[in-house]
Amino acid sequence: MHRLLVLLIVVITAFGMGVAPASAAPGRPFTNPIKAQKGADPWLVYFDGNYYQISTTFTNSLIMRKSPTLAGIATAPSVQVWQDTMPSRGANFWAPELHFLNGRWYLYYSGAQVGAPCCDTQRTHVLESVGSDPLGPYTYRNILTTPASASADGSSTRACCSSTARCTCWAAGSSTAARRAW
Repeated sequence: MHRLLVLLIVVITAFGMGVAPASAAPGRPFTNPIKAQKGADPWLVYFDGNYYQISTTFTNSLIMRKSPTLAGIATAPSVQVWQDTMPSRGANFWAPELHFLNGRWYLYYSGAQVGAPCCDTQRTHVLESVGSDPLGPYTYRNILTTPASASADGSSTRACCSSTARCTCWAAGSSTAARRAW
């Protein structure tokens, strides 16, 4: 937990100090050295000597990579840690986040109804690991929002002695400009 906190502080400090974003040489495309395959909304944690990376799949599966080095994530094998076929939530997985709380991993992600058009049925869901391995196995725990609003970017914040779940929510059919963090 201490290493995760130190990594988080380093990342926040780097962004706060005005570090220039990576860019390619003029006329050449930039290639992400860690994740060459598609993968929006990447999430990375360091735990017990390994890096774990997970990102958006836009499918009904959550895929994770594990490596003892950050550079190794690029070639690490993809491990499917969750697949869902429930019609109410088994499609279009977005924005997974992984958090270690009280000896278990919690994986927050946004999932949509199977066959529904994007994006009004997106809802934030949470999985809980059976043990302390970030690769799982995982058990589905619940939806974190009411059916009246769509949501994504679920996360967990721990302050003092309690944890709070949060996400970005919007009314079905509304524009992206109307989204709010809750």
